[in-house]
Amino acid sequence: MKPENQVPTLETCKKLQEAGIEIDAYFEWVIGNRGVLLLPEDWDGHYTNLYPAPTAQELLEVMPDEIKGNSLKIENSDGCFETTYYSYRSSNIEDKYYCNENLAEALAQMLLWLKEE
Repeated sequence: MKPENQVPTLETCKKLQEAGIEIDAYFEWVIGNRGVLLLPEDWDGHYTNLYPAPTAQELLEVMPDEIKGNSLKIENSDGCFETTYYSYRSSNIEDKYYCNENLAEALAQMLLWLKEE
């Protein structure tokens, strides 16, 4: 699997950084004179436009397990990873969920929504 399919998009990673969400990520999106690259965080370069690009595992490490009695639920439905906070005793929190074929993207979108709440 390509690394680009294991991390959120550059646009989403920019939003994570702008929202002040700090994640220790193995990959970074790098914008330079060669265009946009996805590189390991320990690469040896001198760019200033760097955006941490967390994997699904790295995002799960910072996601809350539970919010107001609702547990994090991840479901793969027809190639779309759906993320939501759910309780069998009550409804979803404002019925908010994110669905994407890239699990890291769906988790990042949910994390951004949680930051706004």
